[in-house]
Amino acid sequence: MLQFLRDKSTGWFATVILGLLIVPFAIFGIDQYNVGGGSTAVARIDTPPSYWPGAPKFWPVSMLYDHAEISQDEFRSRLERERQAQREAEGEAFDAIAFDSAENKREILERMIDEKIGALSATAAGMGISDGQVQKEIMTIPAFIGADGKFDSNAYIMGLRTLSPPQTPRQFEQVIRDNLQERLLTEQLATSSFVTPKELDNLLKLSGETRDAALIAVPTVADTAAVTDAEIKTWYDTHKGQLQAPESVNLEYVIIDAAKLPPPAPVTEAQIRAQYDKDIAKYTGTETREASHILVNLPANAGKDQQDEAKRKIDAIYAEVTAAGADFAAVAKAKSEDTGSKAQGGSLGAVGKGTMPAAFDTALFSMTAAGISKPVKTDFGWHVIQLRKINASNARSFEQVKAEIAAELNKANAARNLNTVTGKVLDAVYSNPQDLKTPATANGLTVVTAGPLLRSSNEGVFATPAVKREAFKESLIKDKAVGDPIDLSPTQKMLLRVTAHQPAATLPLAKVRDEIIAQVRLERANKVAMTKANAIMAKIKAGSPVAGATAGLPMRVLNGVPRQAQGLDSKMSEAIFAIPASAKGAAAVKVFTLTNGQPMLVELRKVTPGDTSQYTPAMRNQLLQQFGMARGIEEVRSFIRAKRSHVKVTVFDRNL
Repeated sequence: MLQFLRDKSTGWFATVILGLLIVPFAIFGIDQYNVGGGSTAVARIDTPPSYWPGAPKFWPVSMLYDHAEISQDEFRSRLERERQAQREAEGEAFDAIAFDSAENKREILERMIDEKIGALSATAAGMGISDGQVQKEIMTIPAFIGADGKFDSNAYIMGLRTLSPPQTPRQFEQVIRDNLQERLLTEQLATSSFVTPKELDNLLKLSGETRDAALIAVPTVADTAAVTDAEIKTWYDTHKGQLQAPESVNLEYVIIDAAKLPPPAPVTEAQIRAQYDKDIAKYTGTETREASHILVNLPANAGKDQQDEAKRKIDAIYAEVTAAGADFAAVAKAKSEDTGSKAQGGSLGAVGKGTMPAAFDTALFSMTAAGISKPVKTDFGWHVIQLRKINASNARSFEQVKAEIAAELNKANAARNLNTVTGKVLDAVYSNPQDLKTPATANGLTVVTAGPLLRSSNEGVFATPAVKREAFKESLIKDKAVGDPIDLSPTQKMLLRVTAHQPAATLPLAKVRDEIIAQVRLERANKVAMTKANAIMAKIKAGSPVAGATAGLPMRVLNGVPRQAQGLDSKMSEAIFAIPASAKGAAAVKVFTLTNGQPMLVELRKVTPGDTSQYTPAMRNQLLQQFGMARGIEEVRSFIRAKRSHVKVTVFDRNL
């Protein structure tokens, strides 16, 4: 074969082959043949072109598809945002290991893919985001809201500087625009869905429905026949999942409590005075200046024409705002290109020295009275700055803050004392990681032993999630070494060591033999009872009255049973509401089994729809909105599922 190809590598044969290859490369580009090869994307979405939404996925038609990627940077940024949000929501219960699992990462990626598909669909439908929507979104971000509950331009500028990497307002606005575009179509679908008043009535009638039923027990006769070894082995092999010994650990631990340690020496007045002098700026306060500005954006890579145009615009604005009777705020609203402050007339709030770009800061703090600066250039562009008011510092004397400083120093000394003792124990542990008792005893600490402690437990020492996470760390289980210090509270630390670990495992047959014998006999008895129940049901279907067919059997009448009734076996409640509301005669009787396998019969006797008159107009309006939103969410899910069936999604797991 190879020789054949060599022989045909010249002449008309080679020309035809080369032509077949050149055409797709020329039209679609070599990069289309290198998908995933050297790509750092975590996912790629290929969508049919807008002019051919039903285009098949196979090659070469697939080469006409539009393409979008989710980059590693996008994914990692989203991962970190969700990590921070989950950590803030769960506090000490946050499980970093579970969060970083492959399953959770894939779940987050799937949501990002759905959002990207939504954005592509919105773009294809000609939907876009306006500057006003971007500005409104930025002004609602909590990090940029000041103490007065309003948007703080100073916090906005500083916030962008602290991003990694730092961003200009224009870059951040594009990020917000992209995020809004991703949510645009799905949010429109969700908020445009509605439920009609008649549908609401039906939902309320169903959700508030109650039923009267008769429960007829089919008595079981205890099975006392012998259970063979073969039966025991078969039951054991088919129910191993129910015969698990849970994972557990045995621990030894020590709690280092600052309140129980020898107290540090009280702070002296000299120490308090020294601290006051050290932090004098904190107690004397700092001057702030209330300022506004008008910005003309100028990209860092702007050419000469752009630079000249920006300078011309800022000079014209300066002339306008310094003219007699000019309204700086009105001009800022009309002409400033800083979307974060223009709606407030260019107001930046109270600005502290050193918080703004150097040139801006110098111009503002060199002004000796309220007024307007000449144009100033920074990395963001050209500014005209208005100083509205100078706020003098608010100093506090040594006597005014003496008690406050003393409390802070005593608290710091107690924390230092706690860290010192913890450090002494850890220093000894590092030389012998499997020994906690010796260094603990040497420092007057008591070692406590506990266990076995189940992974499923949230009581005792495991009431603190961080303790459980440390106790089940694979490295500590393997090495039997002392773990890292755990902060139980600001004044308490714990050190622990796993002394024994029992993994989850199937209990040995010998240990559960008696339990299995009991289960086999119970299943036999229930099987006999089910035969009886089916025979009774057959009589009812043949025309025998329920009362006659069930004569002599224990009966329990339940009236007004609501959905998901409390105190009833879940299977019992499920059976009562599984019978159609319109069922009559034999159709109103059903055989079911309780959660323990015991068979019973249920007879539906009456259905009472929920009372809709108890809902006020205000309550109904609220429910209409809630049910409408719930329907909208489901419609969004259906929309995305439908869209995903027409797109090609490729996930590059190696890049996750």
